[in-house]
Amino acid sequence: MVNLLRRRVSAGMLALFVAFVALTGCSDDEGESASTTAEPSTTQETDAEETTTTKEAAETSQTTGETDETEIPPWELTAVPYRDRVGETVEIECPPDGEPTTIWGTGTYTDDSSICTAAVHAGLITLEDGGDVSIEVTEGEESYEGSEANGITSTDYGAWDGSFVFTDEP
Repeated sequence: MVNLLRRRVSAGMLALFVAFVALTGCSDDEGESASTTAEPSTTQETDAEETTTTKEAAETSQTTGETDETEIPPWELTAVPYRDRVGETVEIECPPDGEPTTIWGTGTYTDDSSICTAAVHAGLITLEDGGDVSIEVTEGEESYEGSEANGITSTDYGAWDGSFVFTDEP
């Protein structure tokens, strides 16, 4: 982690140096070396943006509309892109041999929970076999209660802006 941070800082410093040289026309042709220093806040802001939590990333995706379902592996697909479609039913295909990811809630799940993992938790499909499930997009809840079911553990969470429930019967 420290080496990665150092590489990011070094790359940031190099980029600032190159920009500085390009803008000022400075060079070391006359034996002088041009130098510049980066302001710490620039690097810190970049690192902070790259280390958002799952919840923050979901909020960002929802407000910017940057989520592209075609790039998201099926077992990581969430209902965040459908948040503005409350009451609609969405069908999801969960392929076999799934890798479970994080979910919040029981019965009603936060919309940034993995739909396929939540389907296993709800007893609708298995990790091994996968399957097709249908969700209904619902309003957010004031709180979500986690539990353990079908080998999957969901987590408690407070208020969240969007939710989903399964329309299938286990």
